[in-house]
Amino acid sequence: MKRLLLNLILLILLCNSAFAQSKLDKMLMPAPVKNNGRLILIGSTFGGTYAATFTSLYKYWYKCYPQSTFHLFNDDGEWLQMDKSGHLWTANVESNFSFDLLTWSGLDKNHAILYGALTGLAAQTTIELFDGFSKEWGFSVGDETADFLGSASFAVQQYVWDEQRIQIKFSDHLENYNYNPVLAKRAHDLFGSYFPQKNLKDYNGQTYWLSANIYSFLGDRENTTFPKWLNVSFGYGADGMFGARSNVFHINNSEEDDGTGASYNYNNIPRYRQYYLSLDVDLTKIPTHSAILRSLFKITNCIKIPAPAIEYNSLNKWVFHPVYF
Repeated sequence: MKRLLLNLILLILLCNSAFAQSKLDKMLMPAPVKNNGRLILIGSTFGGTYAATFTSLYKYWYKCYPQSTFHLFNDDGEWLQMDKSGHLWTANVESNFSFDLLTWSGLDKNHAILYGALTGLAAQTTIELFDGFSKEWGFSVGDETADFLGSASFAVQQYVWDEQRIQIKFSDHLENYNYNPVLAKRAHDLFGSYFPQKNLKDYNGQTYWLSANIYSFLGDRENTTFPKWLNVSFGYGADGMFGARSNVFHINNSEEDDGTGASYNYNNIPRYRQYYLSLDVDLTKIPTHSAILRSLFKITNCIKIPAPAIEYNSLNKWVFHPVYF
């Protein structure tokens, strides 16, 4: 009797779990026609998130630095253009996610593409405008161009192919600077000490990828057994950077330093570009009946999976990485 009761309780829990998952799956499915309730939810969420994010960004970041009249700043020669790659990826991802949400609301394809791309571009342009009024920076035409290309690359593919055959992806690994105390201190000051900071600021550890889905470009898709999820990826990275334009820098002895700290010239460390060839997985092509899994796959598909990679760099060296991320 006790075992029967336990089995009955387990069955009830499993049924409830399956029912809850079924309801969640149904909720995550795109609406077949325009759903005004979902549109209002998305619009208010977008508006509220936008206002809260950029109000906080201005209050806790830009307001702490001297302001000026609107001006331009040419940073195209900085960080071996890794920052431009970051803008391209970010705008593309924001446009893609916005499109998915608008599609979920039942908005028609063309309007979802247009508003999704504009949402991604608007978010990035707001940051550029903040920079334009900051004395320390300025509005970067190069950054804005990368933002536009990121959103446009999403929109064109979605309009022409109704899918993202060539995805812009990101990977990152932590660099070890402990081999040199001075460079370790410089990296700490420049890139931060915690993983989220390093992940965002340390261009030496970042790689940006064009990940092309091979199956999508096959002529006869109906009669092929080629895996739908397999991608070939072309990556771009850079290394040896301890400053925006050069490896000449100044390190203060403490937070209270009056500027009398030491200056260092590490231009003997080469700043070089890296080009990669690797394989990848298009998670959105993995078959599943679960809307929950499809949503998770879609969200994480902007990150490249770890895989073997071949590197060629501007030092004219070839490097094989058994597993690269």
